[in-house]
Amino acid sequence: MHRSEDDVGPEAPSTEATIAALERALASAPFVNADRMRQMLRFVVTETLAGRAFRVKERTIAIEALGRATDFDPRHDAVVRVLARRVRNALSEYYEDGGAGESVRIDLPKGRYTPRFVPVEPGVTDLAQGPPTPSTPATTADPTWPIASIAGPLVAVESFDTADPRDLPIPARGVAETLVARLASLPALRVRGPLPVGDGVPASAAHQATPHYVVRGTTELAGADVRVTAWLTETTTGEAVWSRVVDARIAEAHPFAVRDLAADCLAASLADLRGAVHRDAAARRLDADERGPYDLLVAAFAVLDDPERNRLRHAVHGLEVLAAADDAPAIVSSALAIALIEDLVAGHGLFDDGWPRAELLVDRATSADRRCPWTEVARSFLHLHRGHPVSAHRCAAVAATLGPFHPTVLRPAAGVLCALGDDDGARSLLRRCELLDPDGPGNPVVSPTGAPTAATNVSGDPAARAWAARAATLLHPSPRRAHPTARRSDVGLSAARG
Repeated sequence: MHRSEDDVGPEAPSTEATIAALERALASAPFVNADRMRQMLRFVVTETLAGRAFRVKERTIAIEALGRATDFDPRHDAVVRVLARRVRNALSEYYEDGGAGESVRIDLPKGRYTPRFVPVEPGVTDLAQGPPTPSTPATTADPTWPIASIAGPLVAVESFDTADPRDLPIPARGVAETLVARLASLPALRVRGPLPVGDGVPASAAHQATPHYVVRGTTELAGADVRVTAWLTETTTGEAVWSRVVDARIAEAHPFAVRDLAADCLAASLADLRGAVHRDAAARRLDADERGPYDLLVAAFAVLDDPERNRLRHAVHGLEVLAAADDAPAIVSSALAIALIEDLVAGHGLFDDGWPRAELLVDRATSADRRCPWTEVARSFLHLHRGHPVSAHRCAAVAATLGPFHPTVLRPAAGVLCALGDDDGARSLLRRCELLDPDGPGNPVVSPTGAPTAATNVSGDPAARAWAARAATLLHPSPRRAHPTARRSDVGLSAARG
C-alpha cells in the first residue's frame, strides 16, 4: 500500500498560523525565561515546517539548537531528552492557561521530537490527541502514533539512467516503475517516484517533504547480457549506504521477466524488514526516546531470526505496545504471535499464555488483512503445534506466494517445509532467498534429524536452518519442553483454513 508522505492532513493549519502560534507560546510565562526550551521548540517547529522533519533528531537538536560540540554523543548526555520532557510540560501548562484559546496547538508527542500541529475548533480546550501523562503504562500504545500506517523512511526512486536507450530491450524507466510498485507494496515504507534523473531531492522542500533516501541506478546491455546497477543515498549526508548489481541474459528470458527479476531483487535487498533501508535507518537512531512504531517493528524483526532471551523479551514488549492499538495492522499481530511461539519453542518461559494468545493474534491479523504473508507463517507454526502437518505445509506455501520478495517470509516458510520433509519445496524457496539476498550468511539447512538436506547444495542459510529446527521441535516435542497447552483440543483457531 502506498504510504502518505506527510504527517499532516488536508486540514492542517497554515505555516503562517503555526509560526504565529509558536511565537505566542515562546512569549508565554512557561517559556519566557527558559532560553534552552525556547531554542529547542523553535528549532523543531521551524525544521518540520520547512519539510526537514527527518533532521529533527536528538543529536541534531543538541548541536544546532543548543550549541553542543559536533562530537556530542546522546548515549552519554541526556540533555535533549530532559529538555524535551520540560518542553512537553511547558506546552501543557501554556494550553491549560494563557493559550487555552489558541486555534493552532503545538504538540510534542512522547517518544519523538517531531512536533504535531493541531487545529482547534473554537471552544475546544483539550487536545484531541495530547501526549500521554507520565503515569501512562509502557505497554499502552501512544495515542499520537499513526499505528495503522507505520510510517517509515520516505524513499525517492529516480528513473534509471542508460547510455543508449535505443539499444536496451527493457526501458530503464520500466525498471524504476516496477521497483516503485514493489516498494509501495512493502510495509513500513513510503515511496515517491519514479522521478526524472537528478530530481530525487526536491529543490524546494516547502512544497513536498524531503526524502530520507534516494535510489538511483543504471541499466546496461552487452550482447545478450543486461546489467542493472542500483545504489541508495542518504540525503542528509550524501553517503552511499548500499549498492546492488543484478545480471541477467535476455536470451534466456523475456525482457519483462528480466525487468521483474531486477525489481524483485532490488526491492528485497532494499526494503524487506531486514533490508538496507531499515538497517541504516535503525543505525542512525541512537536515542530510545526517538523511537516510534516503525522502530519497534523493525527492531522486532531483527530479533526473530535469533531470539536470545532478553532480546526476545524486549521485542515482545515493543510489539505489545503496537498491538494494543485498535488499528494495529496485521503484520504487528502476526509478528507478536511468532515471537510468542519462539518463546515457547525455546523454552524461555517468558510468557505464560503463549499459545492461546498466539491463536487470538492470528485471528486478529486475519481479520485485519487476509493477505498478510507473516500471518500465514504464524499460522503454519500453530498448525504444527496442533498436530496438523498438512495444514502447516499449505500455510507455509501460501506465505511464500503472498511474500515472494520477502526473505523474512521465505526463510521461515522454507524451515517449515524442511521440517516436514519437503526438501524440494524448501530448496525452491531457498533458491529464491539466495537470489533475493545473496549477501545472506552461509550455513547449511539441516533436516530435523540433524542430517544435511538437499537444500544444503542450494543455499547455506543459518536463519532458515534455525526456523527448521523450531518447526521440528513443534513437530516432535520432547516431554521436557511440552507446554501445558500442547494437548489442548482443536479450538480457538477459528481463522485457520483446513
